[in-house]
Amino acid sequence: MKKHRVGPILVTLVVLLWMWISVGMSAPLSFYEDAFRLSTGELIFGELLSFDGSTFKIKTERGMIWKEKEDVVVILVGINPLIYTRTLSQWASKARASSQYSSSGWSAQQATGEPNTYQCGDNSTAWAPRSKGSGAEWLELTFGTPVYVTQLRVYETYNSGCIYKVEFVDVYEEKHAAWQGKDTTTCPGWFEIKLAQTRYLVKSVILHTQIEGYEEIDAVELTGILISK
Repeated sequence: MKKHRVGPILVTLVVLLWMWISVGMSAPLSFYEDAFRLSTGELIFGELLSFDGSTFKIKTERGMIWKEKEDVVVILVGINPLIYTRTLSQWASKARASSQYSSSGWSAQQATGEPNTYQCGDNSTAWAPRSKGSGAEWLELTFGTPVYVTQLRVYETYNSGCIYKVEFVDVYEEKHAAWQGKDTTTCPGWFEIKLAQTRYLVKSVILHTQIEGYEEIDAVELTGILISK
């Protein structure tokens, strides 16, 4: 990153500090919904704690992190960070599962791509676990482009209502609880989760399922905010 690109960042910090001093320093300077756009295109949400001229100290939900001045392109302090962005909807490109009925039909890979199962029933074009018992299973879907998630849609095509928990996996391989509850999806039908926006980039989704019989999932669509580089 060229040095002159850091200028606006330093100016912003100076102005904010001046505003704090001008009100008599009666209260500490607070930052809300701070966003830090990195040279990689990633957007980090957190609270700016300090800047010593070379390093930013940032408090995030993942803990304390430090970013060098050269790594930060833009700082957005206490305002809507959704600029330089667009929405992206995508189907899963890879999949793996706790078990699968076979390596071809009913395999985890059948849950990738667009829907191709058009009626409720036992169809080999959807993923199904190895056993029809009531034990817990999981299906992990990976997407080509990490996004800040706003919506998840899962197409259930047999024994619907099988999802009891959903986890998001970020680009650091950390898992985040996204939803847990009773799935009331009809067959065939879409299980949906809508969010304001995750504060971390999501690269994959883990669906936890449990139901008597063969639960079957045909497609998974992830929608979110893509940060332009």
